[in-house]
Amino acid sequence: SNIIPLEKIREISRVQLYALELLEIETLARLNSGTTSPHPELIGLLANEVYSKFREYREEIGYHTVLVLLTTIEALIKVDFLEKRRKKGPFRTLYSSRGDRVPLEEILSAWILSRPVEKQLFSQYKDAVRLRNWLAHGRYFDQNLGRNEYSIDYIYDIGMRIQLLIRLSL
Repeated sequence: SNIIPLEKIREISRVQLYALELLEIETLARLNSGTTSPHPELIGLLANEVYSKFREYREEIGYHTVLVLLTTIEALIKVDFLEKRRKKGPFRTLYSSRGDRVPLEEILSAWILSRPVEKQLFSQYKDAVRLRNWLAHGRYFDQNLGRNEYSIDYIYDIGMRIQLLIRLSL
């Protein structure tokens, strides 16, 4: 399959954040030495504006990474559903009634039916899907996301736990 591994997504994010940190250090060093930045959007900024700009950049990298993680987790769940449809149980029943166009919410409900002990994990993912929807639709609506923060590590952890559960249930 073409699904990018969760580990690779996190690795790419870490490299992006590191490169951004180096650029911030370079920009501040140039500002202190009186030379201009080679990046037009950073020319003429004061130190506090540089800090603010890079905080914004880090936040955006975080949003982008979280969006890719959440959509990748969704892909893992949907591919797993297509595999499980052949076995007796709630996934087969769901597939029989809806075909392969089953909404994610219903697949998650089938998981909770088949593995009640994992309800909290799938509830955490369902809550995070609200963030995914907000990001995927351009953030044009006010969204009450429940948690104050969905960090890269928090979403990555949910994804790794779901991925492990999928592997163990095959």
